[in-house]
Amino acid sequence: KAVGVHFSQLQSAQNEPDLKLYGVSIPVVSEYKFLGLVFDKKLSFVPHIRYLKDRCLKALNLLRVVAHRDWGADCATLLKLYRSHVRSKLDYGCVVYGSARQSALESLDRVQNAALRTCLGAFRTSPVSSLHVEAGELPIELRRQQLSLQYTCKLQSNPSNPAYSCVFGSSFRRLFEARPNMIPTFGIRQHQNVLDSGIQLNSITRHTTPYIPPWLMKAPRFELSMLLLGSKSDVPPFVFQSKCNEILSQYGGYSRFFTDGSKIGEAVGAAAISSSRMCNKRLPDNSSIFSAEARGILLALHMVHRSADGKSLLLSDSLSCLQSLQNRDLSHPLIAEILCYVHEILSCGHTIVFMWVPSHMGLTGNSAADTAAKAALLLPVSNLTIPHSDYNQLIRSHVLKQWQQRWNSDTQNKLHAIEPTVNVVNSYRLPRRDEIIIHRLRIGHTYLTHGHLLRGESPPECPTCQVQLSVEHILLHCVCWTNVRDSFFAVSSQPDVFSKVARRQVINFIKEIGFYHKI
Repeated sequence: KAVGVHFSQLQSAQNEPDLKLYGVSIPVVSEYKFLGLVFDKKLSFVPHIRYLKDRCLKALNLLRVVAHRDWGADCATLLKLYRSHVRSKLDYGCVVYGSARQSALESLDRVQNAALRTCLGAFRTSPVSSLHVEAGELPIELRRQQLSLQYTCKLQSNPSNPAYSCVFGSSFRRLFEARPNMIPTFGIRQHQNVLDSGIQLNSITRHTTPYIPPWLMKAPRFELSMLLLGSKSDVPPFVFQSKCNEILSQYGGYSRFFTDGSKIGEAVGAAAISSSRMCNKRLPDNSSIFSAEARGILLALHMVHRSADGKSLLLSDSLSCLQSLQNRDLSHPLIAEILCYVHEILSCGHTIVFMWVPSHMGLTGNSAADTAAKAALLLPVSNLTIPHSDYNQLIRSHVLKQWQQRWNSDTQNKLHAIEPTVNVVNSYRLPRRDEIIIHRLRIGHTYLTHGHLLRGESPPECPTCQVQLSVEHILLHCVCWTNVRDSFFAVSSQPDVFSKVARRQVINFIKEIGFYHKI
């Protein structure tokens, strides 16, 4: 299966190398697919993009089968199908083929546009920016940027990765600055994106393999019986308090340590308290609440290790942290550190029990830990590091900010007056045909108002008002339908007829004036 590819950017003819393996000549080819990516000899990735586009267009047939305008699936289901069968293909390897020319990458934009148009049932002339906002789907180039930043953070956490020195140790910056027509390497391209996003690469925790094999780690006990009481919204606080006191009575000889984490804005703090001690720290900004809760547990373990008591009960209101510890999720560096520390303490003859308690239920120790965690927000930022996954939210916010700036500049878009904010997911819960009509009315492009673009005709005019026919004119201003309009919904100066309560009235109004099958 071995083949050779001679990678070269030179335009002149090159002599192909004569490669042999055990005396057998290895064929030299111009392109080859490796791990699902097609590498061509000039690394233009044009053959891969062509191959990827063909695969995605075949997957789009699934959407077309179940997207019938009368009996098809709802938009939410179709978008899930798109993300699982089409977008997943576009995401795979985008960090590699993202170095292709913009003209080649734009062909993949058309794949997403066609998919969103099918999911929404939008008219063919609908603006691309409106499709993204109405579907709540990132433009594909921004999604590639988001995935590239996430990969950069993950790579920073693992210096032993062979790609680390290539990305962060590039010495060709001046070369690419002198030749702006050349596409720079991945590390150089991401350098400015990292600065703009506010990511502090030096604050990312380095990935280390636990020195204790997972099958040899000693496991603590977990007390999660309070989960059986049900959700906090359905159970009165005194029931949790009574159950908690009942459980604590079974651990009479145990020292109790309460832990908690707090996050307000970018500030994050963690704390652990016992009957005689309190320890809290402020974590680096942009840490996740999961890391704060895990850090609180780690602070409590330090207190346990220094205490003379042989039995310890650690109470936390973070169910996700306790379940990660119970499942031994070694992929998270803080969870791996906690498990190793627990193993050391248990090896010394101590007994550790982790117990889950619901937050904000009037439990004295839990309330005190919450107060201490909030007080940690005012402390100076510690020199601790955070997992690379904690920057995912910052990256997401950075990308959404760019998307919002693009949308703000598109003020002439008809949807902008109705939906000025991006990343808003609308669930209409209407029949497929009615849902399509609402999408087309919100976007402002319908067969009635924009069909002339496909037929090569002049724009239609309202026969009564002698103005160009538009969705806003039909729903808000046309005097011909004033009486009918007032009987369905009250019209104000703002186009609020697309609010959640008015969608059914809009559909009934369109039916009443005879435009239902013309939209």
